[in-house]
Amino acid sequence: MAVDRIVVVAGVLWLAAIPGSVRAQEGPDAGDAGDEGDEGEDSTVVDIGVKAPDVEPGDLLLDLGPVGPHETPQGEGDPDPDEDPGLDPEGDDGATAPEPSPDEDASPQDEPSVPVDPAPGEDTVPLEHPGPLGHPSLLHTLTAPTGPPLTWSVGLSTAFFVRRGFLADGPDEDGHGHFDASLHFRIAPIRWLEIFAAVMTRVDTTDHEAFGDEVHHRFGDALIGLRGVLPVGDVYTLSLAVVPRFLTRLDSVLWDWSATGVAITLAQTVDLAAAANVPLRLHVNVGWDFDGSSRLVEGVEKQRSEEVGEQQHINRWERYVSGIRRVDSLDLAAGLELTFPWVRPFIEWNMSILVSRLPFDCPAPSDAGDDGCLAGEGARAHPMTMALGLRILPPEAAGFSILIAAEVAMLGVGVHVHEIAAVEPWSIHIGVAWTAGISRISTRD
Repeated sequence: MAVDRIVVVAGVLWLAAIPGSVRAQEGPDAGDAGDEGDEGEDSTVVDIGVKAPDVEPGDLLLDLGPVGPHETPQGEGDPDPDEDPGLDPEGDDGATAPEPSPDEDASPQDEPSVPVDPAPGEDTVPLEHPGPLGHPSLLHTLTAPTGPPLTWSVGLSTAFFVRRGFLADGPDEDGHGHFDASLHFRIAPIRWLEIFAAVMTRVDTTDHEAFGDEVHHRFGDALIGLRGVLPVGDVYTLSLAVVPRFLTRLDSVLWDWSATGVAITLAQTVDLAAAANVPLRLHVNVGWDFDGSSRLVEGVEKQRSEEVGEQQHINRWERYVSGIRRVDSLDLAAGLELTFPWVRPFIEWNMSILVSRLPFDCPAPSDAGDDGCLAGEGARAHPMTMALGLRILPPEAAGFSILIAAEVAMLGVGVHVHEIAAVEPWSIHIGVAWTAGISRISTRD
């Protein structure tokens, strides 16, 4: 019985030793590999019974793949050592590995930008610069666009002329000088609305005895205008302006509310720069002027008539320095403007077709030098002017503009009628303005 037990134990031990013997007999390469591994690596493939090197806790074990020309036998299902497991496009189940998303590969400069409201000075809509009365214009011709929203303008404009024989010609000709100025302000709270205002003053001098060798000052006339703007695409813009005018009394600087007038103007602009890349704009105006200035002199004329017992009217000097009109007018204007970056030359044409709305009994002239009537003078009494001007936009002063223009009368000069003030033969206009924007805060999500 004891011998049988010894035989069984010996058999078990012999079977346990077979794997080590087989691995030791796999050929000389296996042994060489083990020797080389002992010389160049910290870990080796060993037979049963050989103790592997100790591994301290925290050591990082990396599977770097085969490090020499000798490899261990591969079984079925083992990965091909020629392939890098980290670069294998397919997983164990044959599915394609997901590709990196575009957001992960996008560089910082490729990231989509967050929309930010442009500053008024950087808006794609060009700035519009004011004319003598505050609204954007050439000289008198309104330009329909109002410029970027949240922009405002402030400016000062002047005009003057000097002429002998302006109100009286022949041997008793007069020497006349005229100067006027306006301080104006404008703001565009939104793209389609504009509000503007102006305060005017004027000084006139004459050396004619019949007019008293006097200097006449007038200060405080004002206007406050409202304008709606409708852009139609990039080429055409339409606007409608309503402009009430407030006139001071003849003997004070207070407004006479009964003499308030209103001008309504429809302006159109065609911008060829947007359509054909041509720096040219065409402006056309059609308007109606409801004039109430004749009420300023009603009291004076009534008093004079009672004193002499017959109808009396103010003379041409008084009519001119007070800017009196007893008629309304259909106002037409057209202008061409070259829109170069730093300079904008322009030419414009203006005409007023006078229309009697208020009742007025015009006295027929008794002498050759007396004032006439509109009905008797015909078309030559209707004022018409041409103006040639230049708006300078200095590049080193963004928003600043300088306006210089010369205006010449083509009709109405030398025609003195009771219904309107004398038409100036020529005038020089000079103005400066500054247009800026109100800062806007942009928020990001």
